[in-house]
Amino acid sequence: AFCATKFYSDIDGTPTDRTGSVTITEDDDKTWVSFDAGGTMLSCNGNGNDPMLKWASASGNLAAADVDSRFTSAGVGAWFDNRAWFGDVNTGEDRVWRSSNTDIGSWGANDYFLFGTQVTGLVPFHGFLCVHTNEEIWGLFPTGNATTPYRRQRRADKGTVARRSIVVTERGWMYYIRREGVYRWDGSSQPSRISGSIDGARYWSDLNKDRLQHSHAIAVPH
Repeated sequence: AFCATKFYSDIDGTPTDRTGSVTITEDDDKTWVSFDAGGTMLSCNGNGNDPMLKWASASGNLAAADVDSRFTSAGVGAWFDNRAWFGDVNTGEDRVWRSSNTDIGSWGANDYFLFGTQVTGLVPFHGFLCVHTNEEIWGLFPTGNATTPYRRQRRADKGTVARRSIVVTERGWMYYIRREGVYRWDGSSQPSRISGSIDGARYWSDLNKDRLQHSHAIAVPH
């Protein structure tokens, strides 16, 4: 758990400080995104704040993630196709970078995609890496070609505004937040807004829309 300026693990009921020598900035607007990268936890907390971090062992401390100095901070990250991926980086909020498929500490100088606007989410979904921007959803598909290992395809309109709001359920649906409501997507057709029953004064009008980018969600199997 990231708690203010510290990182703790709790294996046996006693929290242990695993922060080590890394710097963690306490900032309500820089919440952390973590993912399992083949047995190593990688984390990022927003473009321009703290560096990406790695936690390689339950008995060890946090350390700075090695990205070959391609960028120094990221807003979103994911593990897909045996690679670590980071997006919304300080060298370009519209960029998504990928690591080597054999070493999460090796990042090629040209191993990135540009999407033209800020990347707001990265989620593996139906065999491709789903890349959200505010207005579009893209897919990065493995090609099996070592020279050009991924092809990019625009999949849908209306991506998320909140990087931690994207959840994928066991039934294969993706859910996420936009300023006008909650959306559901099947990966192929256009996303549909499903929150009509809480429109207006019933709930949605009372939300602070300017803070929606900080919202988060979890999927509860039913």
